[in-house]
Amino acid sequence: MPTRKYTKSPAAQAAMSQNAAKARAARLSVDNYVRKVVENAGELKPHHIEKLRALLPPVSSTSKGGRAA
Repeated sequence: MPTRKYTKSPAAQAAMSQNAAKARAARLSVDNYVRKVVENAGELKPHHIEKLRALLPPVSSTSKGGRAA
């Protein structure tokens, strides 16, 4: 018995393409890059902490989201 090739509908192909684009954007995002760097980093030494504090913006104590505005 001959086998049939499975073909996806154009709508299914478009949905898969959109999902792949979203996944690629997530992989290449700054948040993902920072997360990977932090996961692979060792224990922070005091001089590392001081360097990070100099690079990061100050966090406002009045912000509700925990991020600087």
